[in-house]
Amino acid sequence: MQRVWLHNPRRRRGLSPKLQSPWEGPYTVVAVPSAVAYKIRRGHKRALVVHADRLWRYHGPGRFSWGSDEPEEEGSAEEDVPEAMEDVPKEVEEVVGGDVGDSELVV
Repeated sequence: MQRVWLHNPRRRRGLSPKLQSPWEGPYTVVAVPSAVAYKIRRGHKRALVVHADRLWRYHGPGRFSWGSDEPEEEGSAEEDVPEAMEDVPKEVEEVVGGDVGDSELVV
């Protein structure tokens, strides 16, 4: 059985629209009557037929790292060199002349 979120952008009274989530669910897909229509159900409630554009695949509960109490490692920024920068020789220095356009490479 496939589980999905349903997009339902109704506004709830007393709450800021910025803080309201337009997604409800997760719902379970019961049937697929056509290529763009899905019959979904949440628990034992009545089934709904909705368009596929209002659905988003449910991937399970999230695991977030911002709640972790583990301290970040210091000095790891130097070790995380992008692959594109690994090919640049360290002996290359840029010598800048008087103007910005007058630069030359010294090896």
